[in-house]
Amino acid sequence: GRALAGSGDEVYAPIGQLLAHWMKEIARQFPEDLRVLKELGGLIPKLPAITQAAQCTLCGFCAQVCPTHALLIRETQNETTLVLKEAACIRCGKCERICETQALTMQPAVKDFNSSSGLIALRQSSRVECRGCGEPMVSQAEFNFVTAQIGHPTWLDYCLDCRVLVMERSL
Repeated sequence: GRALAGSGDEVYAPIGQLLAHWMKEIARQFPEDLRVLKELGGLIPKLPAITQAAQCTLCGFCAQVCPTHALLIRETQNETTLVLKEAACIRCGKCERICETQALTMQPAVKDFNSSSGLIALRQSSRVECRGCGEPMVSQAEFNFVTAQIGHPTWLDYCLDCRVLVMERSL
């Protein structure tokens, strides 16, 4: 509740305030239940995870709907990566609901990941290069998804700049 309250999100922040207040009240009314919960190790927080990498198309919708920008798409010349900033995640589940392929799900958090930066790479894919100029276009994962949907027309192998030239030559 406190994480939601501090998120700054116009919808989730007030809900977080109510939830935090409610949990305090429950703890005050039922201290024995709280003691048992602490003995059991507490609630295990859930974080976004990709359980089957082949299903993730790296479309980026999950990153777009994340109210705290805990999920982001990072692109280098050679690779596209879906990254989670664990500390920024408020566990709202918007990312899970937007994922059309159900590749991203909320899973119990792994407590001992090896990342000094607090960043977790959830999915990585190489990038497809334009057949005309050699510049990177999209991730291989996204390219594979699109070709599975529409087939593999020749123009798809070219960036937007080269595509125009290829199309003009074929006229």
